[in-house]
Amino acid sequence: MGNNIEELRGILFEAIRGVKEGTLDLEKAKVIEGLSQTIINSAKVEVDYLRVTEGVGGTSFMIEGKDKEQTPNSYLHLAGTGKKHAIR
Repeated sequence: MGNNIEELRGILFEAIRGVKEGTLDLEKAKVIEGLSQTIINSAKVEVDYLRVTEGVGGTSFMIEGKDKEQTPNSYLHLAGTGKKHAIR
């Protein structure tokens, strides 16, 4: 996977299942939660930047597309702007 929102969600849901099933201890779950919150806060800064710059530059964290890869036919979702930016 490519270090994006989908991967983060997968890791978090896996951690939730691990805690629920007893295969992940609470200390490790807390570390995952803390690191995830840091990533989320970073993404919020990116969204604020996109709002201010009206989407110039895009973000690779929230990629739209079937394969989530940055190919010439992919688009970056410009969160908070309602715009897409073609990857070149």
